[in-house]
Amino acid sequence: MSPEAHERGQALRREIHASSSARRSALAVMSACCLLLIPWTGYLLVTLPMHYEARRWRDAWAGFDVGLLVALACTAYFGWRRRQALIPAALITATLLVCDAWFDVMLAWGTPDLWPSVASAALCELPLAAFLATRARRLLRYTLRAHWYGLGLPGEPPPLRRLPLLALPDPPGPRP
Repeated sequence: MSPEAHERGQALRREIHASSSARRSALAVMSACCLLLIPWTGYLLVTLPMHYEARRWRDAWAGFDVGLLVALACTAYFGWRRRQALIPAALITATLLVCDAWFDVMLAWGTPDLWPSVASAALCELPLAAFLATRARRLLRYTLRAHWYGLGLPGEPPPLRRLPLLALPDPPGPRP
């Protein structure tokens, strides 16, 4: 590794470790949101009406489908162009497909549209979501391995769940 590349790497490490208070704040907010979502979900479960008539039903679904179309198009575009942006695009698209399947089935429950919704979820949306999520994971692993080998690190890289963020070692000292 050149001295210039080494210095840039060191500067990046210093910058990342300097932002640890922002990281802790963000993690505290995320944790608080998780804790607050539990009672909120229970509250909604017991207080929301079983039936609700929406005025902008078509607009809501059409808008969601436009968002899904944009996500699918971005995923295809980045895939054809062989860009790293394919990974987050695939994960976003997979998430939207799961949401689409969930709401299609749940909102059709007790209606004649239930079985077409279940078929659409089981045969289209959920398999495509699983395909995109597994592809994104595989691409993350390929990218990690390419960088791991490029840096001349020994052995195989660790699993993604054990890999530190940005593959940088944690700073010394106690963890919060």
